[in-house]
Amino acid sequence: MAKEVPKMKECYKAATLKKKQRYAYNPTVKFRINTDSTMTNFNIEHKNKIPPKIAQEINSCLEKIFMSLKYPKVKGEIPVDVIQPLNFSEKK
Repeated sequence: MAKEVPKMKECYKAATLKKKQRYAYNPTVKFRINTDSTMTNFNIEHKNKIPPKIAQEINSCLEKIFMSLKYPKVKGEIPVDVIQPLNFSEKK
């Protein structure tokens, strides 16, 4: 997932580039890796004061990235729930 970080940063930059105001955005990405290595239950939560349209644009972009990743096969018969916090902010 680390090699996808630049793409994730581009999601943030593309959505906020047009705006003059800087926004901190700290979403938490949650999903499940099933025993067959498929990903389900994708969800993004945040508590930042950011315009909904901008949050939606970032989240849509992030979802595409997470959906495109290949996940390892889970050992055993219990799916793995993943909670991945992210942190985006404009440099001053």
